[in-house]
Amino acid sequence: MLDQCHNIEDKVPAEIRSVMNVQEATAKALLVDREALKAAQREGECDGGQRRARRRFQYGRSASTG
Repeated sequence: MLDQCHNIEDKVPAEIRSVMNVQEATAKALLVDREALKAAQREGECDGGQRRARRRFQYGRSASTG
């Protein structure tokens, strides 16, 4: 559910922008290398796992896997 405040901006453009943001976040989350993330978690490498996930999420496929 998306909660919009119609008093601040027009409802339809705000809804469209929100839906597009959710779609973009979903697409970026799908780029995360889940196997590398699981391996880092198994090894107790919390910082490394978080960095891998964040890097992929922020930059997509062009990010390095390290």
